[in-house]
Formats: sequence, C-alpha cells, structure tokens
Amino acid sequence: MPDDEVRFTMRLDPATDSDWEEFSEENPTVNSKSELVRRSVSEYIRREEERDDGDLTKEQKEIIDVIRNENARVLTLAEDIKEVAERMENSQISAPEHRELSYEAVAEANQRQTDTILTQLDDFEQEGENE
Repeated sequence: MPDDEVRFTMRLDPATDSDWEEFSEENPTVNSKSELVRRSVSEYIRREEERDDGDLTKEQKEIIDVIRNENARVLTLAEDIKEVAERMENSQISAPEHRELSYEAVAEANQRQTDTILTQLDDFEQEGENE
C-alpha cells in the first residue's frame, strides 16, 4: 500500500460481510469488498452534493417542473373546456323554450297557410263575381 493512502477498518456482522462478499464476487464491475465500499460511499457523497433543495436532486426537480408545467396545461385546458361548455349551454335553447318556439313556428306557419287559403278564396270569389 502506498504511503499516501489511509487504511480504514470497519466491523460488520457476518451476514453483511457475506452479502458484500457475494455481491463483489458476482458483480464484474466490483473487484472487492473494499471497492464496493469505496464506490458506495462515493456515490452517496455525489448524490448528497447533487441535492440543492431539501432532499430533491436536480433531476427530481426537473421532473417536478415538467409535471407542474403539464399540470398547468391540463388545468388551462379544463378551464377552456368549461368555458366552451358554458357558452354552449348559454347559446342552446332549453327543452321548454324549444317546445314554445316550435309551437310558435307551427302557429305562424298555420296562420300563413290560413291567410294564403283565405286570399285564394277571396280571389276565387272575386273571379266568380267578375264573370
């Protein structure tokens, strides 16, 4: 061991020692328990340094920003849909109004037809008187 390295000793229960040993033997990217511990500690430190707001990493904050933006879009769309539905509701004729307008339209059509028939009868009578 070079002079500029520090030796660190830790105590483990036999089960943890066995798990770490087995992992380092089965995992080709880790050559020993020591390397496993060094990598694990380094990764832990990296993650902690990466955190800048509470317990959130930069990546988590970016994901939250995307979710917030999408949520805002959904809320805007929901408001737009509600507004369109209200406009449609305001511009539509209710069933009672529809019946009333239908009745009025039928009554007007009947009146026009009656007026036309009466006019034709008057014309017919005048033609008969003129002959």
